[in-house]
Amino acid sequence: MSLSSQMKVMMVEVSKIQVGERQRKSFQKMEELAQSIQDHGLLQPLVVTEELKLVAGERRLRACKSLGLKKVPAVLREDLDEIRQKELELEENTQREDLSWVEVTLARAELHKLKVSIYGPAKQGAPAAGETEQGWSLEDTAVSLGISKAQMSMDVTLAEKLEYFPDLANASSKREAVKKLNRKEREALSHLLATRAQKTLLAKNVIHGDCLSVMKEMSDESVHLIIADPPFGVNLGTDPKHQSWGKEPYPDDFGMVFEMLEAAIPEFYRILVMNSHAYIFFASKLQEPMLQLLLKSFDYVDRVPYIWNKGTGGAPGYQYSQPYAYEPFFFCMKGERKPFQVRGEGNVFTCKRVPPDRKIHIAEKPQGLILQLITLSSLPGDVVFDPFGGSGSTIVAAIRLSRSGITCEKIEANYLNIVGRVSALEVAPEEEEDE
Repeated sequence: MSLSSQMKVMMVEVSKIQVGERQRKSFQKMEELAQSIQDHGLLQPLVVTEELKLVAGERRLRACKSLGLKKVPAVLREDLDEIRQKELELEENTQREDLSWVEVTLARAELHKLKVSIYGPAKQGAPAAGETEQGWSLEDTAVSLGISKAQMSMDVTLAEKLEYFPDLANASSKREAVKKLNRKEREALSHLLATRAQKTLLAKNVIHGDCLSVMKEMSDESVHLIIADPPFGVNLGTDPKHQSWGKEPYPDDFGMVFEMLEAAIPEFYRILVMNSHAYIFFASKLQEPMLQLLLKSFDYVDRVPYIWNKGTGGAPGYQYSQPYAYEPFFFCMKGERKPFQVRGEGNVFTCKRVPPDRKIHIAEKPQGLILQLITLSSLPGDVVFDPFGGSGSTIVAAIRLSRSGITCEKIEANYLNIVGRVSALEVAPEEEEDE
């Protein structure tokens, strides 16, 4: 029997068409479609089975219903079992341009799965003697859809991961979803490593707790260098506009932060050995209050801030200002001692920021910057202390430079990330790269 003999166009009653469970979930530009049907008629008939079960054309059917049409033209397919019905629906959906990226991704993945169930999985190598069927491969699906094999592979992977990470569907695009997925998988691996590594020698130097409590337990003059990147007191960690970054939020209220720093900075001074340094990052607009806090405790504070030059771009500034492309930090001393070298670039440190898709913390500092500060102000074997662990950049840099790194972090998710990062460094230190 030919395909044409199995198909015929007829007028069917709209009320008798059964829709059932469908792949498509969203329907866009319905008013425009309804207007087109009203002006020109239904140019592309629906596709239904003998039992009037809808196979293709749900969007058109909805538009016809909105116009109050009683009958519509439909192609009647007598040759479709349930599997073939699903195949036809998916074939149509994957070619549509008005579906969301999630719907297209799921449709393509389901179509591939269905093709494999119909034709069998692809077999490796040349066919055996007398064997002609090779089954269905990922490349076959890609060719049938007119996309690359890499694109098809990405769709299958994303469809699988959407089951485990449903919030990926909130991404604005497929590219953004892939970035979020990569970040989630790195974090999951980091947490897995952390659970295995919490008893190792280096991981013991990562302390889960508040820095004030931790420093109370530390001896006088027990560390040789402090690199502190505290909350800035500008609501960076709690601003709703940053929630989409997918990073763990943290308290960043001005009053709370400065009350904490008033207690913490004298502790910084107490635990530092004599003739040692500290580098303290701060928000540009809070330069003066931070300077006054530091002057109360340290023997010397360079009133001219050091600058981390992030390179081009940066976070948007105010409505009429240029994007922010640098961060300041103060150089402080207990006692008196020069840095171990004089830099040609002076107090400006040019180092690219950590790419957003590689960050594990909102305010993560690049390794290249921290490595320079540690080299300037400590020697191998010295103790480097970071009171606000965040991403763990400082302790990782300290370990790489043969210093004894200590850090503390009170947010559990961040703490686990740091332990995992330290554990990975113990296993393969050569894989840690400068950002």
